[in-house]
Amino acid sequence: MSFRFLRPPLYCYTLGRLCTSLTAHLPQPVYITERVYQRLTRADIALTTLQAHPHLALMSADFAEIEETLSLLDDWEERYRYIIDLGRDLPPFEAALKVPELKVRGCSSQVWIKGDWAGDGTLALTGDSDAHIVRGLMAILFALFGGRSAKDIDSIDAKAQLDALGLAGALSPTRTNGLYSMVERIKAMAAAQSESA
Repeated sequence: MSFRFLRPPLYCYTLGRLCTSLTAHLPQPVYITERVYQRLTRADIALTTLQAHPHLALMSADFAEIEETLSLLDDWEERYRYIIDLGRDLPPFEAALKVPELKVRGCSSQVWIKGDWAGDGTLALTGDSDAHIVRGLMAILFALFGGRSAKDIDSIDAKAQLDALGLAGALSPTRTNGLYSMVERIKAMAAAQSESA
């Protein structure tokens, strides 16, 4: 059983499932977002129960929503369309930024990723690709890593998170290599930031 932050009316149903399952054995992790965590604590669910539960973990809201949406779609044709739509929602990437320094090596398509560290130590990511599906995969990675500190980025098991989406069996080996090339680029940004701190 897994829990994500969902739009009504799914929210109440899954919240109820979570509340009744906290005291039971869970066969796999239960993921909740920070927003849901706050709602649960306001609902007088003991903090000690939430924090001590061995299968409870926090997940970024955007990534959690993506994972939940993919799980609700019936086949990979629909999932591909959804991933492509995610890419279309990325903000515009200026042509002047498409320079060799920002280009990601190891991708069959052309890919550029730029990272900027905010004053609070979190990473803002922007990028572009000439392939629609790659822009969508980029959007998934930005949801996973964006808005996090270098330490948090370093601690994320990207393979486990992406495997949970079922991408490994749906992408070609070339696309998979490109996906992890983007992961390596973002991880390298975090490592460089940690070294300079």
